[in-house]
Amino acid sequence: MQDSALLIAALTGITAILASWVGSRGSARAAQIQSETTRAAQEAGSARTSRRSAYVEVIRNAHMMGERFIDVLPAVGWSEPAARTSALREVQQRHAQHHAEMMRAIHTAHLEGPDDVVGAADQLERASMRVYLAIDAMAEESAVFSPDFDESYHQFWDALRNFTSVARRSIHQARS
Repeated sequence: MQDSALLIAALTGITAILASWVGSRGSARAAQIQSETTRAAQEAGSARTSRRSAYVEVIRNAHMMGERFIDVLPAVGWSEPAARTSALREVQQRHAQHHAEMMRAIHTAHLEGPDDVVGAADQLERASMRVYLAIDAMAEESAVFSPDFDESYHQFWDALRNFTSVARRSIHQARS
């Protein structure tokens, strides 16, 4: 009887040790999984914040440039062709400065964004260049009006709306 009691005690002890080991391994694995999940959520949040900042900078710079397109109106209002050309060249120079600032932001967005955001940013860049070239053509001809300017102006704002929409979708998809 003593042998069976000793055997039962030994089995109980071994079972307790094994249960403790299995329990500690399970707890350690659960803590590791929780740590990995928390780290992944923090990385996703950081990436989302970084993307958002890059996209906001593109949008801010594009708005600053687009709002200055109104400077074309007083420039074409000059009755003397030489004065009109000079005023249009000034508008064109300011546009080039704003375009350069927007391009720095677009290059950052290229690093942050998925392909659809990169494509929308490139479309915005091309639209800005079309406005620049339309202003250049108006200055060359001392034009009072340019249908190319009107068309490129609207294409620019369409490209900005498209970029904003694609960027927004990208940020929201990163949350899911």
